[in-house]
Amino acid sequence: MGLNQNGGEDMSEDEVKDVEDGALEETVIAAIRAPQRGDLEQILASNLAAAVFAQPLDKIRMILEAFLLLPEEEQKKVVANEAERQYIREIYEVAISLSNMVEEPPPTPYMRGRYASVPWSFSTDVAHRYLRHFISRIFLFSEEEEWERFFDKVKTADLNTEEGRKIWNTYLRELARFLSSGYAALTMVQQVRNEFIIRVMPYASKLLREIFKRYITKETWETMLSVIGGKTKTKTGGAP
Repeated sequence: MGLNQNGGEDMSEDEVKDVEDGALEETVIAAIRAPQRGDLEQILASNLAAAVFAQPLDKIRMILEAFLLLPEEEQKKVVANEAERQYIREIYEVAISLSNMVEEPPPTPYMRGRYASVPWSFSTDVAHRYLRHFISRIFLFSEEEEWERFFDKVKTADLNTEEGRKIWNTYLRELARFLSSGYAALTMVQQVRNEFIIRVMPYASKLLREIFKRYITKETWETMLSVIGGKTKTKTGGAP
């Protein structure tokens, strides 16, 4: 390293290269990070704008998906409580399952009417963990004497006691099995779906507002609403 004209030391070629490489690396990192932040905002805005125009069950699913798209550290900023984040993951699985409801033919030749089944994304052995979030009524899915006695026990179960909670959890698991069996009337499956929407929609709306406040600018939101809204009108036969 030699002296320059101002009396300072000149850097060697290797040192100059190191500085240049460091500056280049910082520039590249900054260039990469900015689009990533912008891309995330675009993805979230697209998801939530589509949710605005969606049917209720799809609306809930899209809002939950927007949250799950966030990196884990960002999820913790939006929802600090781990139990609440687990709640979101569980109701998302329910939303996916109900979205994939399948209408079935009558299970036996002598049965009439319309039937459906729900392909749960989780084992029915743990279904009580998922259905407890929105099922608060008793669906009488059998008229056999043994089941009627069981339903009577469920009706009188005290959920403030361990025994009462066990009975209720057993009911939720059996309900989940019935809903996936192909023997459930379409109207019952629709009632269960409606229970889910009614119970979960207020929370999903709150989550949407929190994500919007943190990650989406007004300009991006308005642009995305215009784009998604235009596509929706075109698909439904409105003016493009």
